Amino acid sequence: MPHHGSQNRANTNPSTVGSVRLNLTGALTRVQTESGAPYALFSDNGGNYANWAPVAGTYTLTATPYSGTNAGGMMGIPRTISFTIEAPSLACGGLVQEAENGILGGTFVVGTDATASGGQYVHAPEGSGSRYSPNSPSLVTLCFNVAEAGTYQLRGWVQASDGSSDTFFVTVNGSTFLWDLPTTASFVQDYMNDLGVADPVQVTLPTGNVEIIVRLREDGARLDKLELVPVGVAVNQAPVANAGTYPNPIADTNTVPGENVQLNGTSSADVDGTIASYAWTVNGVPVANTTATPTVSLNDGANTVSLIVTDNNGAPSAPATVTINVAPYVPTTTCSSLIVEAETGVMSGNFVVGNDTNASGGQYAHTPDGSGSAYSPNSSSHVTLCFNVAEAGTYQLRGWVWANNGESNSFFVTVNGANFLWDIPVNTR
Repeated sequence: MPHHGSQNRANTNPSTVGSVRLNLTGALTRVQTESGAPYALFSDNGGNYANWAPVAGTYTLTATPYSGTNAGGMMGIPRTISFTIEAPSLACGGLVQEAENGILGGTFVVGTDATASGGQYVHAPEGSGSRYSPNSPSLVTLCFNVAEAGTYQLRGWVQASDGSSDTFFVTVNGSTFLWDLPTTASFVQDYMNDLGVADPVQVTLPTGNVEIIVRLREDGARLDKLELVPVGVAVNQAPVANAGTYPNPIADTNTVPGENVQLNGTSSADVDGTIASYAWTVNGVPVANTTATPTVSLNDGANTVSLIVTDNNGAPSAPATVTINVAPYVPTTTCSSLIVEAETGVMSGNFVVGNDTNASGGQYAHTPDGSGSAYSPNSSSHVTLCFNVAEAGTYQLRGWVWANNGESNSFFVTVNGANFLWDIPVNTR
């Protein structure tokens, strides 16, 4: 049988009886009485079975039918089965292990985060429950191959959002430690400590395979990666990412919305090695180009750009994040004589060109009915027109206009910085 996500159900003849009592013994024990089909050992919700995360071992399950509900009435003939659940095999690797490659149990699941090594981490999600004794079934088991016996420290890439989700229990070679994590907004490196006892913890390991079990203590604590670090051996230092500096704002050069911008991560550094790769994200979306200076398309306005670099020993940096502002494309108006067709102006917001054979040139500018009104003169919906005044003097503004009713018969008009409310006569043509 699989080691987690399982369920057991009793089938009866006839298919519906008063109730069924299920009695499980073995590595785990449970007694469940079901008064309605399906008769499931770990119950169900509308036919959706609750998962069972068993431990490895031998089990016996007995199902007994009854004519009444809640194991009442006449008892039927019980049926018993025995089965064995085998522990999944655990692959052993080197001294650095991704947490998501371990064997998970209980409420531990894999989460995704672009800033985590490999984009994944393991955790017991917030709200799934904490457990303050070191025997929780919620855990991840990892196996390390130690080539040289000696003293080691355990370094982890971890993240804890607050003081109520910042601890794990960790078991190494039969010894259990209470690891108190730093509270941070992103993943950081931290050497395992034993709260109030040792910081960092040093363990003596033999050659061969060593299992390390990280168990739930407080839900919400996140584990990205673990590394066994030999004591007295030079430790690889994580690189430092630098996402670059940019003009603020970056000017428009292509006369269309958005702008192609070359990012610059060349100031990223590694004090004891070299940068092997650059992982960029733009507004949360990963960039396919993993070089130091990819060219990306940015939106007008503010763009969030993050960079994580990895050194030649596989150690990732903390993310470096910058905000790059791109100036929006602003069309320029063409100045003409004292008469200008409205449809030749520069339009913004809801203003569009409409067609009407009764209009001069067959076109006009408007905000269509239903697109919304604005009762202050700073609306983003406008049309801008430019007139060439050859002779200074006093002028009036004459327009060719049409308003269908009293709810669509006004404009705000700005002339040389002064705002006016233009009330248009209602007419049918």
